Amino acid sequence: MQGSYKNDTNIRGDSDVDVVAQLNSTFYSNLSEDQKRTLGLTPATYHLSNFRDDVLKILKNYYGQSQITEGNKSIEIKANNGRLPADVIVCAQYRRYKTVNSYDYVEGMTLIVAVVFPATQRPRIFWNACFIMFQVQISIQVIKTLFAIL
Repeated sequence: MQGSYKNDTNIRGDSDVDVVAQLNSTFYSNLSEDQKRTLGLTPATYHLSNFRDDVLKILKNYYGQSQITEGNKSIEIKANNGRLPADVIVCAQYRRYKTVNSYDYVEGMTLIVAVVFPATQRPRIFWNACFIMFQVQISIQVIKTLFAIL
């Protein structure tokens, strides 16, 4: 969790819960393809877009299609039966390497930001690298458990 609820600065009656679901089995980085080969890194088969689709599918199955709204940065779960609304940020680990050394990096997160243009244009998806000082790791099972008690 992050935001006002975690920091105990939320305003009663006007608050939501912010949850970060982070994929750690795949990571993104600032390395070139040659540098990745030097470190022995291989292309992932499961990507952030796959993870976001899976999280969205699980949330819709658990809460119902009408309770879930997909935004450009997060997935919103509507308040219901005393449960606070929640924003789920789906992201992946991002490593900003200082040198081409497998242990010399600063860890952060990256997420997909969808920018939707008018109907005559195609939606564009951008990657947004966010370097932060903390990280929340949460599995899909933990998300289901967490929202069941909220």
